[in-house]
Parts: sequence; structure tokens; C-alpha cells
Amino acid sequence: MNDATHSPEPYQCPQCDRSYKRPEHLQRHLKSHDNTRPYICELCHADFQRSDVLRRHQQTCVGKRQKLSHAVRRACEQCAASKRACDLERPCGACVKRSASCSLATTDEAHIAHNESTPAPPSFQFDFSLLEDSTLLDALFEGMPGNEDLFSVTPVPAFNVSAEASTEPALRFLEGFTRNTGLTGSFDCGTEAERLETYAHYEIDRWQYSAGHSNDPMTAKSNAIISVLCETIRTKARNSPVEHEWSPATEQACRKFFAPDRMRLYHSLYWAIWHSNVNFVHCSFDITTATISLVAAMAVIGAAVSPVAEDVASAKLWFNTVEEIVFADLDVCANDDAQSELPSLADVQVLQAAYVVCLYQNWEGSIASRRRIRRSRYSAVVARARDLGFANARHPDYHFASDFSWHDFAVREQFIRVLLWIFLLDTAFVIFHNFPPRIAIKELRMHFAHNEACFQAESSLECYQQIIAQTCPTGLVLADTVGRLCHGSNDVPLQLSLADLGPLNLFVLTSSLHSIIFQIRQSFGQELHLTPVRNALLNCMEAFRIYSTTYRQTSHHDPLIGTESTPQTMWKRVGFSRFCPEYWLLAKLMTDKMAAAAQPTVANLSPLTMNGSNDADETENILSHYDETSMQQVNRLIADFQKVVI
Repeated sequence: MNDATHSPEPYQCPQCDRSYKRPEHLQRHLKSHDNTRPYICELCHADFQRSDVLRRHQQTCVGKRQKLSHAVRRACEQCAASKRACDLERPCGACVKRSASCSLATTDEAHIAHNESTPAPPSFQFDFSLLEDSTLLDALFEGMPGNEDLFSVTPVPAFNVSAEASTEPALRFLEGFTRNTGLTGSFDCGTEAERLETYAHYEIDRWQYSAGHSNDPMTAKSNAIISVLCETIRTKARNSPVEHEWSPATEQACRKFFAPDRMRLYHSLYWAIWHSNVNFVHCSFDITTATISLVAAMAVIGAAVSPVAEDVASAKLWFNTVEEIVFADLDVCANDDAQSELPSLADVQVLQAAYVVCLYQNWEGSIASRRRIRRSRYSAVVARARDLGFANARHPDYHFASDFSWHDFAVREQFIRVLLWIFLLDTAFVIFHNFPPRIAIKELRMHFAHNEACFQAESSLECYQQIIAQTCPTGLVLADTVGRLCHGSNDVPLQLSLADLGPLNLFVLTSSLHSIIFQIRQSFGQELHLTPVRNALLNCMEAFRIYSTTYRQTSHHDPLIGTESTPQTMWKRVGFSRFCPEYWLLAKLMTDKMAAAAQPTVANLSPLTMNGSNDADETENILSHYDETSMQQVNRLIADFQKVVI
């Protein structure tokens, strides 16, 4: 969200539209427009434009590793004699475990023993010269708010833990995301002041609308929702999560929450505060004709992100009941045969409603509700997505279409986007709860989403013009693209194509790597399977760099660029997906840690350790507990990663 209150940036670059608060930052940026490279690495003779990039390079320089290969730190005499890997501590871990004395071997003996028993560390290192001409680092150094910090995370060297934590956490968002609770505490819902301002704006609208309209068109929808809720509560099954009994008090609370004016308010809060986090509902949405399931679910999540405590408490009263009616509709739809064509708008809306329920229950519900969503409800969502067909989520080539149907485009785009977000929730369960993935990447035979300017266009003509104006290639299939990412480490044509796909699609590609990493973690011989992930990480990094320098500040990816956000336009902002770089960095750090764990040690060179136990798993495990309701386990892992030397 744009913030109009931050101080101005008076130092303007004369060659581009970048501006800075401090002159030294402008001077640093100006070097990106200059081809001179005065900073030379004495070890490998690589040249750089900036001294800080040279310093980063020197941390991972091949010449440095070669120079240090004959360093004085060497294996102890006992490890050299037994040809075991030595951890180079004094005393070393192997000698401590055997209660033996630990003494230094001669230089030649240690050199031979170390080379024979310990392979060279993984060669996967980032060349920071890739970033020297970009503005990726500028946002990190400036600490720019709002949309400006998109893709500002700097790649780091291979996993290396320091005793002293970095002063600038590399995973600030994910650390807070796994530590905080609730939708507004975890997602990008604006500050409390911004939400209060938005609430006040739409509260005034609500009263003005009620005063000027005696016959509210929302009345019929309100009555239909109340009727279904009443029936659901009265006929609930024995194992139903619904705890209400239908009584005069329940009916009064139900009529108050789902009254036409309050539903209009909650839907306005959904659009202004929540929509940008999960942007799959089209702006042509009509509350009077939409399915009951989606209207009720959107009202509940709109109230859940309200700054008014009474609204939040009221929303929680209806969490389970709305869940029941939504998944009852999903079960009815699931009785249909698998489809081989584009689903109807009603089918897509039921799937959207089920996803919304999974979100608010997983982040706002009770422990039992979170477990139920993760273990059973979400599986039903995935099954219904398969029934509708991932391969049906495709757009025709509108450049050659004889006529353009905005309605048809909206249905297709919403279908594609809800499937993308279902896959993203699958990877979220993998990352944050260590839950096995339920969607195979190879089954995602679907197209990517169009850019935000196309999706947010508010007329048929504007939408068609934005589609024709797109420069990125159309018709890319998600499963094939992930495969190509993993195939080679320097696929420049692919990097250029992906850079213009926008933050949502880049977020999907990055999250897919976590699904792959989970599968590798469960395998034996992890190092053999890491090369495809490393290739994909490098391709994604370069695509991020191109996006950041070329496409990020364009209106077709950020329609609010250069404008001030208002309650009416907040729904157009770049939301949750702008934190994609941290997901990339987490994947990179986990890959490095797996590679480090795969190196031979005293424990895994021998079938059994000295005390008779097998400790190999301890060197391979990153997250040891599966299907965790809490995110504390991954929060501890991220806290450890904060100590990475950058």
C-alpha cells in the first residue's frame, strides 16, 4: 500500500525516475548508469562497479577457497589416522565422543586425510556481479515502504551460521508471518490507522445508502443466507463443527450480522483490506447474483479484518456454520462428472468460497478448526479442483479471436487464479506445517494468470486493450515452465519471459520449489537431487532481477504506481505476493542446509555411531515434526536462518 505520510526524497536521478532521501544513496545508484568497474578482486581478478559488491563477492570467491585450502586449520591426528572427517574444532567432536585425546597431525597427513574423507563443499554460489547494475539493493538499503520493497531481498552465500545475528533480518516478513496470528497480523492488511480510515469511509457510505433506498436489492440475498444458515443449524449432523442451537437469540444475531447494510459494509472491507492478498475475485462481481456460499464467506472474512472488535467477534460466531454451507455446496458440485471444458461461473465461485473458508479458519479459527481444514477440508478443495480440471484453466489466443467476451475472460481468469491460490495454499501447508503436498506439479497443465491491468480492467474495451498490449508470451503451461526452470541454470529466454509475468506468477513458481524441496528431503542421497533446484533458484533470481529493474514500476503490474491509495482504490494494490523474494530466499537457505547436511560426517560415514545409534537422520532433518498445527517449528528455523552471514 502506498504511504503518503513518509518524508519526500529530494535527490532525483537525472537519468531515470529513481529518487533518494540521502545524497550518498543517489551517488551509489548513479554508478549503475556507468560502465566503469574500478574495484578488482585480487584473488580472481573479477571487476565490479561498487565496493560493497566486491566485498560480497570476496566472501564466496573461488580464488579465496583455493588460497585457503592449505590453511593451518587441519584434521586432528586421530581423525587423520582413521580417515574420518574431522570437524576441525579443538578438541574435535569425534574425539570428545570417544573420550580420546585430540592432537594435531602433521600438515601433509592432515591434507591427505581431509581430501580423502571430505569432498569439497557444494560449488553452488551466487555471483553477486549479476546484481551490481540493478536497483535490487537500493530498496533494501533505503527501507522503502509499501510496494517499493518488492523483490528487495539480496541473495546470500551458501549456508553459513554466524555466532552473531545480522542486524537486518533477511526474512523479516516470514519471521513475523510465522510468529503472529490472525489475518491482519499475518497478511498485508494495512496499518490499524489505515483500516480505521477505510472503515469510517464505508460506514458513512452504508448509512447514506440505507437512508436513500427504501427497497434494498440485497434484501433477497440476505434472507436466502439466513434461511440456509437456519436450516444448517437445525439439521446439523452428529459430527458437525456447528455449535449453535437455533433460538431467538441466534436468529437475532444472524439477522444483525447478515443484514443487507452490514453485508455491504463487510464486502467493502473485503475488497479494500483483504482482496489484494488473494486476488481471485473479478471486479465484475455482483453481490446480488453471486452464489450464497461466496457472498457469505466474503462477508465473514471482511468482518474478520475489520478494525472494530465487535465485528471480529461476530464473524467468529459464524465461522463454522458458513464452513458447513460452503462445503455442502462443494459436495453437491463434486457429484458431477469430471469436466472436459471451462466450468460455469457458479462452479468457480463455490471453489472460491471453499478457499476463503480454508483461509479464515486456518488463520483465525480454533486449533480443531485449523486441523480439520488442513487434514480434510482442503483435500476436498483439491479434489474438486481436479474434477473441474487443471487443464481446462486456459485462455484462448485473444489476438486471433473473432470477438472478445469480457464475461468469458473473467470466468477463465478467475478459474486460473483460484487454482493458483489453491496450489499456493498447498505449498503453504508444506512450508509452515511440514505437511506433504497434495498437488503434483506435473498435473498443473494450466496457464498462468494475466497481469493485474487486464484483471482489474473495469470495462470490456479496457480489458481487451490491456490484453493486446501485453508483451509477455501467452500460452505458457505452468508444469512445463517449472520443468524448464529446473533443467538449466542459465536459460536467458526463459528468464526474460518469466520476468514480465508479474508478482503472482513469480510467487507461484517460487513456491513450487518448496514442494520439490519437501520431496527431496524425504529421499535418500539428497545431494544427487539438488541440482534441479539450484538451477531453478538461479533462473528465478535472474527473472526477479529483470522484473525489478524493467517491469516492477509499470502500470500493467502495479496499476496504482505513481498514485495515492484511497479506500476506493486499495483493492488494486500489490498485496501478499510482493513478499515472494523471502520465499525464494528461504528455499535457497534450505537447499544450502540440505547440501551441508549431505556431506560425510563421523555419524553418517559409519552404519552405526560409537554408541550404537544411527544419527544420520539428525544431519538430514530440517523440520523434524510433520503436520504441525503451530508454525513455531518453522519460525525457529527462520530465526536460525537470520544468523546467516550476508
